[in-house]
Amino acid sequence: MLPTHEEALIDAVWAAAYGGWHRIDEVAESIRLHEVEVTLIVNFLEKYGFAEDSRRGERMFRTINGTPSPTGIARNLQFLFKVVKPMNT
Repeated sequence: MLPTHEEALIDAVWAAAYGGWHRIDEVAESIRLHEVEVTLIVNFLEKYGFAEDSRRGERMFRTINGTPSPTGIARNLQFLFKVVKPMNT
């Protein structure tokens, strides 16, 4: 199954921010997205524990080491739900 456009954007931001602190504008420029789009995705990643904010001065963020790709988790859950649902019917 190919990722949706939204999943691809989330993965792009997650991958671009892996391994260190990054500014929103740097990530936006590196993957050619608007800063507003990257900010929305970063907010999502932070809310669900895939990234963290530096909480100092200029807003910087990084993905949390060891966290799996958010869309990878979503695909695994979709597969699991497909397997579990027939067993419960």
